[in-house]
Amino acid sequence: MNLRLVLVGSASAASFFLHALDGIAKVGLLLALAALVAVCLRRASAAQRHLVWVCALVGAILLPFGYRILPAWKVLPSWMRWEEAPRLLLQKPAQVLAAEPSKQPAEILNVEELLPADDVPEAGFSTAIEPKTPASVASAEPKIFRVPVSDLIGVWFVGAAVLAVPLGISSMRLRRKKSKAHRLDSGPLFEICETLKADLCIRRRVTILLGDAAQMPMVWGIFRPVVLLPEKAQTWPDERIRAVLLHELSHLRRNDPLALWIAHLALALHWFNPLAWWAVRQLRIEQENACDDAVLRHGVRSSDYAAQMLELGADFSIDKIPTMALGMARSSGLDNRICGLLDPTKNRRAASRLLMLGFATLAVFVGGPLAMLRAGEPEVVVRGRILDRNGLVLAESSGDQMRQYPHGKAAAHQIGWVSPRFIGVSGAEKNFDQSLAAGNDVRLTLDLKAQQIVETAIQNAGVERGAVVVLDCRNGEVLASTSVPEIEPQQFVPQIEPGYWKKLSKDPNQPLLDQTTAKFVQGATYSLVAAVAAARTGQGEHAVFDCTGSLSVDGAKINCWIKNSYGNSHGPLGLRAGIANACNCYRSQLAMMMGQKELDIAAEVLGLEKISSQAGDENPISQRSLALVGIGQVFTRASPQQLAVLAAAIGNGGKVWVPRVALDEPPQLRADLVKLGWNQRDLATIRLGMEDCVNASGGTGQSARSDLVKISGKTGTGLIMDRGRAIAHAWFIGYAPAENPRYAVAVMAQGSGAVGRVRGPIARAILEALCLDAPESR
Repeated sequence: MNLRLVLVGSASAASFFLHALDGIAKVGLLLALAALVAVCLRRASAAQRHLVWVCALVGAILLPFGYRILPAWKVLPSWMRWEEAPRLLLQKPAQVLAAEPSKQPAEILNVEELLPADDVPEAGFSTAIEPKTPASVASAEPKIFRVPVSDLIGVWFVGAAVLAVPLGISSMRLRRKKSKAHRLDSGPLFEICETLKADLCIRRRVTILLGDAAQMPMVWGIFRPVVLLPEKAQTWPDERIRAVLLHELSHLRRNDPLALWIAHLALALHWFNPLAWWAVRQLRIEQENACDDAVLRHGVRSSDYAAQMLELGADFSIDKIPTMALGMARSSGLDNRICGLLDPTKNRRAASRLLMLGFATLAVFVGGPLAMLRAGEPEVVVRGRILDRNGLVLAESSGDQMRQYPHGKAAAHQIGWVSPRFIGVSGAEKNFDQSLAAGNDVRLTLDLKAQQIVETAIQNAGVERGAVVVLDCRNGEVLASTSVPEIEPQQFVPQIEPGYWKKLSKDPNQPLLDQTTAKFVQGATYSLVAAVAAARTGQGEHAVFDCTGSLSVDGAKINCWIKNSYGNSHGPLGLRAGIANACNCYRSQLAMMMGQKELDIAAEVLGLEKISSQAGDENPISQRSLALVGIGQVFTRASPQQLAVLAAAIGNGGKVWVPRVALDEPPQLRADLVKLGWNQRDLATIRLGMEDCVNASGGTGQSARSDLVKISGKTGTGLIMDRGRAIAHAWFIGYAPAENPRYAVAVMAQGSGAVGRVRGPIARAILEALCLDAPESR
């Protein structure tokens, strides 16, 4: 059976529940055995069958306590052991976590009025998170169902309380009846009662009460028994009085009020068990049948007694008898009682003391070993570890299930954290929750050393808000991924302080947001998508456009950054120079030449959002919007992770990988552009354009140039309105070494205009450190 039930709760609560579960299973078996015995005794007397049900219900109360009192007797067959059934895994929850903070959307800038100096602004900003591609859990992994133990115990208490309410109401009704009735201490009726008490060997004092005229005869009370009769009982014939009193006093002689309380106590404990309800019903039926038999054994003719029963049913209300009272006649089962009275072959023997002793002894010999039987102890599974690619521990649980994050903030958003019920709510803790909950370790593609290089680089640059993703160009493995500001996962264990949570949720830099998967408009990096679209159609070598410093499209004027900064123009540009120089005029004309359909095809193959999915009602978009798409102003959202995939695809010669985060899963190739027939010469031209962007004069990415390793890349800058203020976010995507790409990187930094000057140095520091530390460089 490929499922597991995980009980989430404290050790004491889980222990209580599992002990109760063991008792429940055994009580179910005991009641089923009692039902089988009762069926076998169907030709025995009602008193004997009643004794069976009394023993079973007493056992239902006592048997669960045998788990702790009696020694263990581990002789159960394997199929009855808990560990062979769907497995019960105990977990102690960390007391953590409130809901995710609200995301405040930023406004869209009018980018035609705000143009940054070194690149085209990005219009629009979205903090909507696109989840990383989760590695699927292997089909062999069990399905995990988490059930809070406290909830189960609470449901049981509610059920028991609901069953206790009618008992309380019944006691109140009986007390009210007793207060309204008057006591009978003398007279013919009293004398008959005393005579019958002597005949039945009842030595206890029995209170005789007379109620209203419509009162059904009944009896109740364990220590102070009461027989309640209607007022007109004093005028009944002696035969009828004798039959009624014999029936009611027989209940007392047999201690039926005590048996009834035992039955309802057992029902309150096992209200969820249908066998318990059936057992209580059978006990009440056999109580009445046994008392009827006692009446007939004392010389009352069966036909006369049946007639009196029918008269009682006609004269009195039989539907308003309190639960804990034993009425002379009830509506349910009255027909069967009459038939039983008239059956001359029915066994009407009483249960002798010797028989009672025998049944009690048998019950002990059956219930005792049953209580001693032990199901296998539940398997306590510690939540699995999260490891980096080299086996270093990123997250683990100690013996008491406390989650530990030994490297603090390192890769916090990628590792994630767990909820109070020990359910992963973010990062790898969420994506691999099923496997981790089953106790399996998960190895990520993250390299802790590479992660530390990335985090050091972005911290040294002073970036307060941003993200960096590093991929392996050869297979799409996510080697490092950081989101700034970072969080401290250990702060959530065992219980997050309300003040700290409030600080996190209200921080305008949104530390709980994983910005590696949040989407921002692409800016100038979108020119690579348009260039790849040109490679698909083979138009790259014909994509030559003239930059005059500005471009007018449908009344919209788009200035090139070189005109804004220096008052110049680029002149005629081909694909390579257009990419290297990030010319606004070139990019707009290239996008308009390709058209929305081709741009959408390229974006979809590269794993990016299509224009049509972002444009809303404006489909197809106008030429003016298409020009703005070309410079990355509208309908061009992408996450740092997606743009790292784009950079890797260009660097590795056209292989578009699905980001891979689980080392034990095979790489997934989204597309191979060369095998799809896309123009290899144009793809090579795009790579040269990215190389020139960093290494050639006039390139916008020269701040990433390195003397240690040749880097290729592409820059992009945008402006967004966040809470009424303009904030720049700058991109650098690229790969290295340029001649044989191994690492692809996407850097996104937000803040003042200065971020444009730190994106290149961040990428350079990361790629230098990674390439020089690579095994082939040693």
